[in-house]
Amino acid sequence: MLKDVLMEGRRVVNNITNVARIFFIKTIYSVLLSVFCILTNMEFPFIPIQITLIDLVIEAYTSFFISFERNEKTIRGTFLKTALTNALPFAIVIMLNIVILTVLGNGMGIEQNTLTTMMYLLIGFVSILAVQEVCMPFDKVHAFLFGTTAIGFYVAVYLFKNLLKLSPLTGEQIGIIVILAIISYVIILIKRKMYKNFVIENS
Repeated sequence: MLKDVLMEGRRVVNNITNVARIFFIKTIYSVLLSVFCILTNMEFPFIPIQITLIDLVIEAYTSFFISFERNEKTIRGTFLKTALTNALPFAIVIMLNIVILTVLGNGMGIEQNTLTTMMYLLIGFVSILAVQEVCMPFDKVHAFLFGTTAIGFYVAVYLFKNLLKLSPLTGEQIGIIVILAIISYVIILIKRKMYKNFVIENS
């Protein structure tokens, strides 16, 4: 009986700590973006309905199912420190993309709504990378959750683009998004490798 209580406690703490990074990413980049907007006298680029889609498709969907998984690993570290540490690299990558697109947009004369669309697609991409990390190592269920999250987000963006107030993009603008997405992925891969090496050295 006591063992079951212990295992249930581990499951709850480990799973919530694991998925919390997805929620903290938005919290961190929202704060950083607000500061950036104040310093640059720029309007906050996103509207509530856009953030709501990310909340539903990327954050809530995967987190709901992962939180019920069996997890009997020994609890390591504290919840807040671990969650923030896991979320921070993704939030920083998102902010780097926003800053780069802001500079490029000003230089290339891209309209703000188009710029917001580009930023939004990249936020979705980086957030999906966080989902990928939560789902690792992959099994059939995790692969399904990750795949449906990634496909579902971009399908929803396409279907509800008018509701989301998103603009059509040119080939050049899509190319910029692809380049920044690749750079973002490489940065996250480097972060994963560094974290893995750190865990091995301290185990």
